[in-house]
Amino acid sequence: MNTRHSRHLLIAPAAVVLATAVMTGCSQSHATAGSPASTAGRQPAAAGVVRVSHDQFGAHVEPAVAVNPRNPRNLLAASQVFRGQARGLATYVSFDGGLTWQSNGILPGAAPANGADVTVSFDQAGHGYVSAAMSRGVMGDEAGTAYVWRTDDGGRHFGPAVAAMRGSVDHPGLAADPAAGATDLYLAGIAFQGSASELRFTCSTDSGRSFEPARSIDPSHSPHDRLTVVAAGPGGLVAVMYYVEPPGGGVTVAVTTSTDHGASFSAPVRLGTVRWPPPVPGVNARSGPALAIDPRTGDIYASVTSYAPATGASEVEVFTSRDHGRSWSAPAVVASTTGGAYVQPQLAVGESGQVGLSVFELAGGRAHVVMVTSAPDGASFGPPRTVTGSSFDPTLGLASGAAPRWIGDYQGLAATPGAFHPLWNGTRTGHLELFTATVPVAPQP
Repeated sequence: MNTRHSRHLLIAPAAVVLATAVMTGCSQSHATAGSPASTAGRQPAAAGVVRVSHDQFGAHVEPAVAVNPRNPRNLLAASQVFRGQARGLATYVSFDGGLTWQSNGILPGAAPANGADVTVSFDQAGHGYVSAAMSRGVMGDEAGTAYVWRTDDGGRHFGPAVAAMRGSVDHPGLAADPAAGATDLYLAGIAFQGSASELRFTCSTDSGRSFEPARSIDPSHSPHDRLTVVAAGPGGLVAVMYYVEPPGGGVTVAVTTSTDHGASFSAPVRLGTVRWPPPVPGVNARSGPALAIDPRTGDIYASVTSYAPATGASEVEVFTSRDHGRSWSAPAVVASTTGGAYVQPQLAVGESGQVGLSVFELAGGRAHVVMVTSAPDGASFGPPRTVTGSSFDPTLGLASGAAPRWIGDYQGLAATPGAFHPLWNGTRTGHLELFTATVPVAPQP
């Protein structure tokens, strides 16, 4: 994220190989081979909780995680990392279903200097991708250009970065087409030019080697800050979700969808209004939206956290579309508390269509991660359950002397057969390190 433009997010660095623009529209094509397996890494930090990061960085913020469909025991994670006040981008990989992890260090060219918002994705051929927007231009690019790195061995090694969307881009979201043989990647972000901004979209049809010129997909061209997330589904389905934040409050949640691999998008659908909870003492607890698509059915799930002034409750809401984004359900409140605040929801859809949702709950000066899971096809949701093992003090986080402390705007979540894998940053070591857990999916009758 570009900090001068956003109130509810953060971001970006790197040296790169520039991409050749693709002038044709996004469409399906074919790709090749997957990734092997290994067991390097560390042992769990506590029962049920695994420490992911074992490196030299002082803090880890805003992680993302994805699963390799060619090898579901292969999980790839990335995070913004701090060395002093300098921010870079590092990756972590597991080949045993998240039980142990190895730290890969900084991505090629992403040395700590700027910082980066990050998204992680895999395509069906087993190629992994990490995207980020750099807050400093490199090799002649403008500051804030969005880049994509690719790995062909499950996350052990990465090629040089490819410029995907030039300009001052805030929080680019990345998703890979889930169809067998597809080589399309979809990337959207908010591009700033002075005080103006617009939601832009680009795609790659050659597995991230090059990207077409970015174009606007929201005709409103709102100048207000917006945080984008992207998801892809079957049949060329692409969804982009974002906030519209006009002065004076009243943040609106919007989604625009494509059913032709990003060649065209529908008019944005406004899902509702988000109200921020009262400030959490000592913690800058910002929160973005979450989005996931069932790869079997194309059902779309969107989530936000909001505050209900009438009851004083912090709520986690889930919206559902069964018709590729043309219409949406009223929000289902899947978790509610009057004793704290929910922030930073994440969504994933498992192999049987069960929806998993992870979210931070902040209460009594402590934080923990809770999971909510649904019946198949998101028909109903069970009660929240804690997965962090023990809560942590979020004020031990980032930058001593910073007030309030900042633990990021989002966390990570991925689904493997029979389980969900939340990924979060916590301070049980006294610093913001990365942790994960394996949350089994309850068998269905």
